[in-house]
Amino acid sequence: MKDFVRTHGPFDVVHFQNLEGIPIGLVSKEIFGAARLIHSAHNYYSVCPQVNLWRYETANCKDYNGGQSCTYCLPVFVSLKRNMLQAQMHEFLSRIGVNKRSKQFNILLGKMGKTRTVFHLFNRLKYRLYLRKSNNPIWCLIYGKRGNARLPFLAVRRSKISETFAQNSVTTIAVSERTRDVITKFGFSENDLVTAYIGTEHADRFASTMKLSAPRNPIRFTIAYLGYMRRDKGFYFFVECLERIPRALAASIDVVIAAKNAWDGSLDRLMGLNTKFRSVTYYDGFTSKELDFILRDTDLGIIPSLWEDNLPQVAIEIVSRGIPVLTSDLGGPQEIGRSPDFVFKSNDHVDFLRTFRKIATGEVALSRFWGSAPRLQSMSDHSTELLRIYRTLAPSGPSVPGGVVDYSATAVEDTLVEAPTDEQRGEQVARFALKVSGKADTIGRPVATQRVNE
Repeated sequence: MKDFVRTHGPFDVVHFQNLEGIPIGLVSKEIFGAARLIHSAHNYYSVCPQVNLWRYETANCKDYNGGQSCTYCLPVFVSLKRNMLQAQMHEFLSRIGVNKRSKQFNILLGKMGKTRTVFHLFNRLKYRLYLRKSNNPIWCLIYGKRGNARLPFLAVRRSKISETFAQNSVTTIAVSERTRDVITKFGFSENDLVTAYIGTEHADRFASTMKLSAPRNPIRFTIAYLGYMRRDKGFYFFVECLERIPRALAASIDVVIAAKNAWDGSLDRLMGLNTKFRSVTYYDGFTSKELDFILRDTDLGIIPSLWEDNLPQVAIEIVSRGIPVLTSDLGGPQEIGRSPDFVFKSNDHVDFLRTFRKIATGEVALSRFWGSAPRLQSMSDHSTELLRIYRTLAPSGPSVPGGVVDYSATAVEDTLVEAPTDEQRGEQVARFALKVSGKADTIGRPVATQRVNE
């Protein structure tokens, strides 16, 4: 990295979009010199080795207890050698045409189906036994040597990162106010935190789309859940809530669910609701191009997160189509609408049903979601905000050979809209900010659509 900086620098701002896969020692002024260092908190890796503050894979983590909670949070640490072997196998299979969407892979998966089911059940039983034992202090005392060996590392990990940030004057950009509050609670200085909402390509559509103020059809009410069949996303909580909705209310409700099948019996539970609700429609995953079709009749999106989800893209995608969302009080989704009438207490079935009933029966009008003037930022808005933050942290401007860049609002807008080439920029747009990204986010793509109830 020092060779890179020596060759391409100096930089005025170095922006770490992600810390995963990046040694914390890289966040150092010894490497980047006088450059101001910035870190964007798209997740909680800086305070949680597991990234999402999701303890025991069952509940939102509120306190790491000096590292003790982290010690038994997961049964095992991820093996680097195993990950490398899996990556090599995936690369080899991809080169010979065997990938997740290939016919060969599906045939192999079908032959291994029974074996995978047995191993899946065995692992679930083993993990439940592990959790029961891990909460037993006698078991921890006798068998906890392996876990306790991790404690020194886990206890100092968070303080090491926060100290590194403080020593190198790192500014953290939180993608929501809730994210900022969580990171502050876990020991980071509030003075080194700023909030900047992410940009979205759906912002223009949001600005021009008519916002729902009442159900599309007076005789029915359509709700939709998009995302994953995962506990932290609140999927199983949502299914439990559907099972508790009174039949009299359910008879006028259409349910739409788009989530990759987890093959854990959830689809059977949804089919069991078929006689209770007006209809239940299931899509085995989705792509962004399919959202308009999936959400064509939707009156209310459901975002029932059980963890501090920073700012999920699916909430933005739903709201951009003029559809209100009912969210839990965890994470950033609640900040899109900022209406307390569309927020329920996380993991509280009674509060969900109370809040949902008011909306579904019209006691709380859909128009109230838009009362706080929710606003989605465009990519241009986000870029302008980042440049404002860069200019605030590096007020002297970039080190441009032969002159100083004009940072007027017009100059920024022209740069964003016209996107001049490197030749057109010449010496006016020199090295201003280096963005360093760690592990990229990956989103599984859907393969099929299925209707549970016609």
